[in-house]
Amino acid sequence: MFGGLATWFSSRRKTSGKIGTSEAETLWAQAQSMREMLLAEKNKVEQQRDRLIDSQANQVLPLLAAINDTLMQLGASIALVVGHEEKDVTTNRRIEDALSQAGRSLTEILRRLEAHNGTVQAQKNQAAAQLADQDQG
Repeated sequence: MFGGLATWFSSRRKTSGKIGTSEAETLWAQAQSMREMLLAEKNKVEQQRDRLIDSQANQVLPLLAAINDTLMQLGASIALVVGHEEKDVTTNRRIEDALSQAGRSLTEILRRLEAHNGTVQAQKNQAAAQLADQDQG
C-alpha cells in the first residue's frame, strides 16, 4: 500500500505544472499563438500610432506657426487702425494691404488644413481597412 502511494506521489510531483492531455496541449498551443498574434498586433498599432504622431507634428506645427504669424499681422493692422486718428490715404492703404495679406494667409492656412485633414482621414481609412483584412485573414 505504501509503495503504491509513494509511486503515485512521486509521479504527481514529476508531472506537476506540465500539461499531459492532448486537448490541454492543443488549448495551450492555441493560447500561445493567440498571445503572440496579439502582441504582434499591439506592436504594429503602436508603430502606426508613432508614425501618425510624427506626420501630424511635421504637418501641423508649420501650420500653427503660419497661423501665429497671421494673427500677429492682424494685431499689427488693428493697432494701426486704432492708433490712427487722421484719415491718411497712405496709412489706410497700408492697413488694407496688411489685412488683405492676412486674409490670403488665412485662406492658404485653411486650404492646407483641409488637405491635411483629407490626408489624415485617408490614413485612418487605410489603417481600418488593413485591420479589417487582418481580422478576416
